[in-house]
Amino acid sequence: YRKREQLESLVAERTRDLEVANRRLNREIEERKAATRALAISEENYRDLVENINEVIFTVDPGGAVTYISPVLERVMGFSPEEIVGRQFMEMIHPDDHELVANRFIELAQGVVAPSEFRLLHKDQAYRWIRSSSRPLFSDGQFVGATGAFYDLSEQKMLEAQLHQSQRLEAIGTLAGGIAHDFNNIIGIILGNAELAMEDIEADHPSKGFLKEIQASSHRASEITRQLLNFSRSVPEARQPLDIIPVFKEALSMMRASIPRTIAFNTDLPDNCAPVLADPTQIHQVITNLI
Repeated sequence: YRKREQLESLVAERTRDLEVANRRLNREIEERKAATRALAISEENYRDLVENINEVIFTVDPGGAVTYISPVLERVMGFSPEEIVGRQFMEMIHPDDHELVANRFIELAQGVVAPSEFRLLHKDQAYRWIRSSSRPLFSDGQFVGATGAFYDLSEQKMLEAQLHQSQRLEAIGTLAGGIAHDFNNIIGIILGNAELAMEDIEADHPSKGFLKEIQASSHRASEITRQLLNFSRSVPEARQPLDIIPVFKEALSMMRASIPRTIAFNTDLPDNCAPVLADPTQIHQVITNLI
């Protein structure tokens, strides 16, 4: 009887131990499941982040071959990841930028981190400016590759070029204003002397016509300098109702003196022409440029 009690007691103790172990095992299983779910959620979030940000994420091996590139590549550069993985990253870089990128990769292998800008081939065979930032990857102190991200810089480069062009035009405008001011003074001297000469000669003098041409050309030159000054000062154009036929005839008359006599002008101008709203000096310049 005593042996039976001892046996029953031993069975009960082992049962309790098994129940405790079972509860611990169930708890560990639940913890593992929770960790697995958390890991899956984390991986999904990371995947969503990598696939939806505007920057292209990439990884290369020590030789520069692409081992991973995010799907955003297709939206930014036109290529699918499958078309790029396994290829040398350098194959996509503009030849003029090879030396820059090669030197940066050597520096990166030595732990030197710095962003860089270079041109990358798009699937449409045009090159896009990109800005890339990379980090080296080390294992047991050995360089095993790099990971980084890049984004399209083309629009920013275009805006910078437009700003630079605007600044150049502003500088040209300032220069033109200074030249026009000095030129206007010279024209004033020419016009003044022509008017004095007109007063000193008879009305039927052969030089009278030449002096009138000097006066007309001086007035026209004065108008051009006025336009240059207006351009440099951003003054609105002086538009007015204008009969374009006299302006056209005057431009032809002035151009005649500078064009060889072997070239003939044939014009067909209407007797009556509706007026237009324009700056006469600009119309004169348009006709001159066309001729």
